[in-house]
Amino acid sequence: MDKIRVDYYKKEIITKKTNRNIVFPWEIQNDINQYWDNLIKEKPWFTRGKVYCAKNIKEEEENCIIELDNSDYAHYLYGYNKNREYICINCFAGVLMETIDGYYVLGEMGGKTEVPNELRFVGSGTIDDIDFDEENITTLNTARRELKEEVGLDLNLFERKPGAYVISEGERKSIGIIYKVYLNMNKEELKRSFDNHLKYLLENKLESEFNNLFFIKKSEDDIGNMLNSNLKLIEYITDVLYKDLNNS
Repeated sequence: MDKIRVDYYKKEIITKKTNRNIVFPWEIQNDINQYWDNLIKEKPWFTRGKVYCAKNIKEEEENCIIELDNSDYAHYLYGYNKNREYICINCFAGVLMETIDGYYVLGEMGGKTEVPNELRFVGSGTIDDIDFDEENITTLNTARRELKEEVGLDLNLFERKPGAYVISEGERKSIGIIYKVYLNMNKEELKRSFDNHLKYLLENKLESEFNNLFFIKKSEDDIGNMLNSNLKLIEYITDVLYKDLNNS
């Protein structure tokens, strides 16, 4: 398995659309289509929406720039699960939350997601067209939108660490931007807030990305215990937690 890389950038992260569509050889495009047709027989709730495939990060004087080509969710899943020669390096943004009583906060994925019961950072969503301002986006917009949708919290109300953790390489070959946020509530208060958000989603017949929130004490021992447990973890979680622990 390829080793995860986690860097901390103090500069603003900006993604920029190239407006280029990825074009595949005919036989590969046909294979992607067949893969998708078989997949939605098992998971008919999946939708073949747009996905942006990212290029490497380019650090400039004031910002870090990531260029994005156009693709779709079928290509993303096909490249990751079947033919890694054509893997889509997608770009996502999320939030590492820390409560006032010293807990990191993770989310447990729901049963109708791609990875049920997997633990990941809250708001770890791919960038969307609604996050763009003309051709550019600060990935903070994505994290803000995802946090509101998934947990019901407004990112603007909390203190945020300057810059972001940037994840690259690893098995998924994704580029992830994780913003560190300091909550003004403790573990129990956040639990109650999340339960109210789930109730709101249920009453309005909306899908919930997460089944539960998962709390881990901010300590090297607790992170190590989680890593060595039977919990289902997205590959980069402990790397980011250790990085933050060492940067605190």
